[in-house]
Amino acid sequence: VTDEPVTVNVGGVQFVTSVATLKFDEGSLLAEGSLIDAVSNGIVPFIDRDPDIFRHILTFLRSKGLVLPPTSHDDGQTWKRLGEEARFFRLALLQSALAKNANRSAEAGQVRGNLSTCVYICFERTLLFSEENIVGGYFCINGKMSNLDRGGWFHGFNLQHLQDSFRVEVAKTLDSHRQLGYAMKSSTSSQASLPLREIDQSEEKTVIHCQHIFNLTVLMELEG
Repeated sequence: VTDEPVTVNVGGVQFVTSVATLKFDEGSLLAEGSLIDAVSNGIVPFIDRDPDIFRHILTFLRSKGLVLPPTSHDDGQTWKRLGEEARFFRLALLQSALAKNANRSAEAGQVRGNLSTCVYICFERTLLFSEENIVGGYFCINGKMSNLDRGGWFHGFNLQHLQDSFRVEVAKTLDSHRQLGYAMKSSTSSQASLPLREIDQSEEKTVIHCQHIFNLTVLMELEG
């Protein structure tokens, strides 16, 4: 039962939550089968991470991505640490939310304000597969999706065009932040293949449709 209470120990502090909350971001470490099986069987797994930041992560997951930490004076550091923990736990939804909120603050002209002292930019490129054939693709920058480029779906998909467009948009986004006075401090990347659906065509053959996701998260900080 996904709404039954379960417990995890993070940095020596026990947090009571639910399986549904842990599995909200399905690609994260918190949603992995081994951890879910453990807590479902009454085991309290220990995770050696910062419990103060994990409280914010749980709040985000419980609210289904609607609630982020409040923006008081010291939240530049809180948000920076939250971004680091989001990368560790592979919480793509949280990374994207942090990036969008920080950029909204910068766009509003708060260049020296709280959130815009550090900006997380999340780039994602997704390729869609049918068996081993690439049949479509798109990319997102801070959650904003490009047009689905599928070239007739099964015919004529131009992978090189998608790759080139993705590189150009990454370069343009980073350059626009440099012009505002930001400098790149760190970057992390990850890749994952996720099944979309399985169709049994016969006893001998199964066609698997899946998506391959490349994620690049960049931290930029305001200089001076």
